[in-house]
Amino acid sequence: MSSTLPTNKAIPGDDPIVVNQLGIRFRDYGAGKRPSLLRKFISTIRGRTDLFWALKDVNFVLKKGDVLCIIGRNGAGKTTLLKVLAQIIFPDCGMISINGDVSAFLSMGLGFQGELSGYDNINLSLSFMGFHRDQIEEVVPDIEEFSRLGKYLYAPVKVYSAGMKARLAFSIATSVNPDILIMDEVINAGDEEFRQRCATRISEFMDTARAIVIATHNMQQALNLASKIMWIEKGKIQFLGDPAEGVKLYEDFISKIRNDPFYDIKLKGTQ
Repeated sequence: MSSTLPTNKAIPGDDPIVVNQLGIRFRDYGAGKRPSLLRKFISTIRGRTDLFWALKDVNFVLKKGDVLCIIGRNGAGKTTLLKVLAQIIFPDCGMISINGDVSAFLSMGLGFQGELSGYDNINLSLSFMGFHRDQIEEVVPDIEEFSRLGKYLYAPVKVYSAGMKARLAFSIATSVNPDILIMDEVINAGDEEFRQRCATRISEFMDTARAIVIATHNMQQALNLASKIMWIEKGKIQFLGDPAEGVKLYEDFISKIRNDPFYDIKLKGTQ
């Protein structure tokens, strides 16, 4: 199969994100079974591993000021796409161009070191993002204020609740005022007061960021925030465009599935 070489180099132009013929493949070591190291080894030796496309033929362009909300069922490929945009994983085929600095919040506490304190994790996270010591010292007060974790910033992250990890991770990701902000369900984490403050901060970013990408299961949130909706199913884009139209199509799809418990089996048989 011929394809362009995977790349994440910026291409000429002012578009923050350009994705062309993007594809990601993972190994399937057996449906319904957690792959042990032994099973992986035996399957590989016997040649019984199957490759499946987590994402396939993904194409889109985000213009300056776009807010893209990605919707779809669990396992559809939403988080995989976010990880590609955040340059955590790289495509097997196709091309991706990122024009601007990226900050990503992909899950509560992703990458946190449990034995280290909140402050230690702030320094570690910002260092990975390319910040120097003086830059880190400059943004720490904002992280302290927004997270409102107080004395818990001195405690090991392993004792944090999920909501506390969300406060810290979101505060770090949004302290740097990036060109491109990538998030996975962040606004649904934490208590109501925290969610309101998250929504306010996202609104502020919408006025300054070059592009924002959010994966969400909250359709009202998508309608409130998005300038574009992307619906992904089985690793492929089913819709990209007007938020109201995209949400309506997705909700109709979900309604159809609920009325047909064998939908996925039928779909697999046609692939």
